[in-house]
Amino acid sequence: MTPNLNPLVGLRANGEEFPIEVSISHAAVDGDTLFTVVVRDISERLRRAEDLRVAQERMNHMGRLSTMGEMAGGLSHELNQPLTAIASYAQALARSVKNNARVDDADLVDITEQISAQALRAGEVIRRMNAMIRNQAPRFGFLECGRLLEDIRALIAPDARINDVSLEFEVQDPRCTVHGNAVQLQQVLLNLVRNGIEAVQMRPAEQRRVGVYRRQAGDWIRIEVRDQGRGVPSDVIDNLFRPFFTTKVSGTGLGLAISRTIIAAHGGQLSYEAIPGAGALFLVILPMAKEAAA
Repeated sequence: MTPNLNPLVGLRANGEEFPIEVSISHAAVDGDTLFTVVVRDISERLRRAEDLRVAQERMNHMGRLSTMGEMAGGLSHELNQPLTAIASYAQALARSVKNNARVDDADLVDITEQISAQALRAGEVIRRMNAMIRNQAPRFGFLECGRLLEDIRALIAPDARINDVSLEFEVQDPRCTVHGNAVQLQQVLLNLVRNGIEAVQMRPAEQRRVGVYRRQAGDWIRIEVRDQGRGVPSDVIDNLFRPFFTTKVSGTGLGLAISRTIIAAHGGQLSYEAIPGAGALFLVILPMAKEAAA
């Protein structure tokens, strides 16, 4: 049932309108039917619900900023590469003009195309960053799993390169679709992959791997994020998703708590599974979009 977004309105003695909830009951008394009407002022309930919604969105925004802050080194490196290339091509072209050197038309076209390609590459990085940190009301839509994970790969790849971590993305049937908010789901998956990168930093080079695997199980989509770190100590697993609980020196303790809330709002589940001797597994389960399942 679709909730009533426009509650009934009552009128106070001073003419002020206020939202109300009405319930009606009846009873038979001496052959007559008596009706009882109860009118409740729900102003405070709606105010609390709105305050909770605003607080949750602020926490989500804080979580995105925290994730992007942790990835800042990799993203700045990713931006620096195309900007350096643009500067190099432009300087080469300027030197040729200054020295009256003849530039073949083919070379000129190649240089300008390279500058354009690198500018588009930098712009795409900025677009993804802006989408992640923008504080807007969440909009739900139909999302292709393949596109969602490809965006995750592009955003996290610079961080993985800087930390010498190998990433593996495996998607079964990339056309599968979920119904959700792209930025929020990116926030969850980036946080999980980033945690995996941190978990394997002290491992030997051949064990510094983080994998993201997409599986389909009936009407559900399973996204697994695996790392080959030491796993989560057994004595902290019960508190893993509790707000403000963290095992990191500089952690906020919000990442996993917000992630679980986001996945729950999408009708799914986020859980942790220990892999004895092989690291950690975080599992995101989401309902497949009904249109895709039909």
